[in-house]
Amino acid sequence: MADYPALYNGSDTFNNISGIPVDLVERIEILPGGQSSLYGSDAIAGVVNVILKKQVDETTLSVRVGTYTDGGGDSGRISLATGFNAANDRLNGVVGLQYESSEPIWAYQRDLTKQFNRNGTSAPLASRDWLVFSPFTSYKFLDPANCANVTSAFGGTVELQTRPGFGDENYCGSQYSPGYRTLKNSKDSLQLYTHATFDINENHHLYVDALYNDEEVKYHVGSNYTWWGTGVEWGYYYDPDLDDLVNLQRAFAPEEMGTGGFENSMSKDKTESWHISFGAQGRLGASNWDYDLGLTTTRYELEELGFARFADEINAYFQEHVLGPQLGLDPYYDAYPVFQPDYAAFYTLMSPEDFRSFTGYTSSRSKTTNNMLRGQLTNGELFSLPGGNAGLAVAIEAGPGRVELQARRAPAER
Repeated sequence: MADYPALYNGSDTFNNISGIPVDLVERIEILPGGQSSLYGSDAIAGVVNVILKKQVDETTLSVRVGTYTDGGGDSGRISLATGFNAANDRLNGVVGLQYESSEPIWAYQRDLTKQFNRNGTSAPLASRDWLVFSPFTSYKFLDPANCANVTSAFGGTVELQTRPGFGDENYCGSQYSPGYRTLKNSKDSLQLYTHATFDINENHHLYVDALYNDEEVKYHVGSNYTWWGTGVEWGYYYDPDLDDLVNLQRAFAPEEMGTGGFENSMSKDKTESWHISFGAQGRLGASNWDYDLGLTTTRYELEELGFARFADEINAYFQEHVLGPQLGLDPYYDAYPVFQPDYAAFYTLMSPEDFRSFTGYTSSRSKTTNNMLRGQLTNGELFSLPGGNAGLAVAIEAGPGRVELQARRAPAER
């Protein structure tokens, strides 16, 4: 199989076996230790050999559905397999199709994760979903409505909150914002598999294997990573009415994302892969030597669509609706912009149309390809020893591998 196109933890390659159709697996062999002579140069520490079905006696249809009592995660899988033969049974094969779909599980669907932990050694503190703070004088609460205009956010759980010892201590926040992240990804996948052999004679036959996989996974990193603040663009700004350097930060609530809430801001991984092998195998004359000569080509394409708040657009939006025009630079350092914000506008919810005006997706594309020509000779009965027969395997392989990466800003998806 081709390596997954994206590196695990940014450094390690791995194989994604989710593209193997489960209902078409005949058996799985696990071989520890070096197996390079039989399985190729990568089989240094061991092999997990997933062997798919080579024969199906009759057409089979399998359906599996599942659900969770606490909600979310509903899943279903349907697979169809059938065998075929022709040319006086010299041509034999199997064709299989599998489709699988599962819904995400959100943290708010589980009592343990829908809110901040209430069973710790101290009382939980709500998230700082609307906060004004200064590096010098700490929290500043500047909402004339005392959070009344944002209480409907996060399912109506936003309240006036307090953190003792931080400036004037007040801000607007929710105990339930941690619930807006996925514990289990959603998934839609389709696999098509076929295997066929053609017997030239008793000792030699041709073979072909093909496996195709198309998959989309959707997930969300959570409300703690879906926010805006002045610190990203300006560091701080100077408010002459406060005579202080100040920062704003605010989270985005599901009510601001339209019908479906955080489902409208999920990131997506789309993959498409195929694996094709064809060759010939058999026995050399009347000897104990078996041969296998084959060509394998694999290709794995990945498109990562990451939900993004575009920097220029989001800063322009909040400058127009909250910060107002820049009024110069601060009188102390001559480095930070001067704004006189409309704080009442800051402590309000925006419309889904406004939210969509500065959000969209960034696209990162990567691809792994591998073409391998491999020849193998094996003899399991080379000569006899007291403990059993001695065997020998000789293999030679050659072929190029290739990895490509491309990143771009994708058109916004609605």
